[in-house]
Amino acid sequence: MVRFDNPFDPSKDGQNPIVDGVRFHIRESQQNKENIWNYILKYVQPEQGDRPLDILEYAMKCMNISDSQLTVADEHELLDKIIEYFY
Repeated sequence: MVRFDNPFDPSKDGQNPIVDGVRFHIRESQQNKENIWNYILKYVQPEQGDRPLDILEYAMKCMNISDSQLTVADEHELLDKIIEYFY
């Protein structure tokens, strides 16, 4: 009988450093996403001709957040929010 241990089982927290690192990155990315969006709402007034990516990159630069600190899904969600809000 082959036994399969699910590495994403929440009861196994602290036992797999790779999975714990991925979980940490996801939580950090979600927090950064919220902080970036709040910054954009408070301080960013796009000028005509600014692309959504320009707005996102500007906010990330001002907050000293690099691309590697966000998941791709969170980056896309921010771009969608920028498009909905400003365009």
